[in-house]
Amino acid sequence: MRIKIQCKSLLLEKTLKMFLKRYVVSSASSTYDILISDYEVNSTKLFLIQNTNKTQIKKPFTKEALVTKLNRFNKIKTMKSKNIEDEMKSLLEEYTYKLTELHKKKYA
Repeated sequence: MRIKIQCKSLLLEKTLKMFLKRYVVSSASSTYDILISDYEVNSTKLFLIQNTNKTQIKKPFTKEALVTKLNRFNKIKTMKSKNIEDEMKSLLEEYTYKLTELHKKKYA
């Protein structure tokens, strides 16, 4: 799990980096699995930390609660991605079969 942290609150950002030091990638990196932020960002990988209804975790939180929520969030994102890949593979196999059958009928 690769995490990018992008917060307005310097205190929150430092705390997150301390809690998640083994997962954090540089802020300049474009390769990450989760983007943690304390404000809305246009990203499908956004893990929002605020005190609103849209957040994945509310402040205050413990390190254990944060890591648990992040693991669950990452697992859900990975499952969605795999489902889409499986569906695409299935459709590709189906169309390949149909094209092969069409080719056989026309040139057999």
